[in-house]
Amino acid sequence: MISVIVPVYNVRPYIHEAVDSLLAQTYSDLEIILVDDGSTDGSGEVCDEYTKKDRRISVIHQSNQGQSAARNAGLDRCHGDMIAFLDPDDAFCSNTLSVMVDAMKTSGADIVECNYASYPEGSRLDPKKADRLKTVRHSHAGVYPSDDAVRMQVRGQLAFSVCCQLYTRNVWSNLRFRENQFFEDLDIILPLLNSARTVCVLNETFLLRRSRSGSTTQTLSLRNFRDYEAAFTHYMDFIGANIPDLFSEDDMDCARIYRYTELLSNYYRCIQKHIPQKDLCIAFLKEHMQTLAHDMDLSKCPLRLRAASWLCFHSPGAVSGIVGRIYLSYRMVSRKLPLLLLAR
Repeated sequence: MISVIVPVYNVRPYIHEAVDSLLAQTYSDLEIILVDDGSTDGSGEVCDEYTKKDRRISVIHQSNQGQSAARNAGLDRCHGDMIAFLDPDDAFCSNTLSVMVDAMKTSGADIVECNYASYPEGSRLDPKKADRLKTVRHSHAGVYPSDDAVRMQVRGQLAFSVCCQLYTRNVWSNLRFRENQFFEDLDIILPLLNSARTVCVLNETFLLRRSRSGSTTQTLSLRNFRDYEAAFTHYMDFIGANIPDLFSEDDMDCARIYRYTELLSNYYRCIQKHIPQKDLCIAFLKEHMQTLAHDMDLSKCPLRLRAASWLCFHSPGAVSGIVGRIYLSYRMVSRKLPLLLLAR
């Protein structure tokens, strides 16, 4: 049986699409746990209505504690020998779990990862458009020992999201999401991969993700920047603690460059938008870029990254125009930078 854990908070316009995609799965041996994290828009009542439609659905109601706590509540309650996660504004293709279970049985892997498609806000999560909207994360499919999988993740060949993955229960035996911060997937992804014996990677697209400008992690705010920095610090600490057993200095450089690129792209976004505490946000981002730059050799980075970095510190006014637009398009492929640098 697969336990599918869905954290729910104020997503009434989307929750039907998510839960209906679970009820439509061709793999039917499911336990669907909806964790209402103190919703105030009626999402909790929608969850309760679903329990009347299908006995496989159960609901946990709790005060608002954040997505990490909601997921942990589901982990503590679940009974399946396999575990999956779905965010309440996303959906699975109808054969998602069936194909992933088959891959897990065939490969003997503890984790199976699929690809995903990103849908623009306001659009319906139509599986027929998945191939066109596919977000390429994987260099190639295959079955990998956990040591290889963690290095692949650092080098940009595996996704950060737990919703792309199906787990055997034992992977979560000694792991839980860190609570009271956002970006919990980034925080836990390397320990998860490291706890598996093998990881099976599929190139097929089975997760349909909705990009929402108003979602927690997409919002530009000082709280989000601080939480992301905390999560990435844990990510980097895991790498540093496992050199040279798992990682090399090149792997650490990959992580630093990716983090620097994220900081820089958020800086450009802040410059161009009206957001609360804008000056504090910009100061925070620049401070952490300067700190990170001391541990990096920017001369080895692509020219556009070096140019954008120079403008950030020496001519910040320029980023509000054409330079900013050029860099914002560039950041869309920033996750591939580690691979480009390793190939040099």
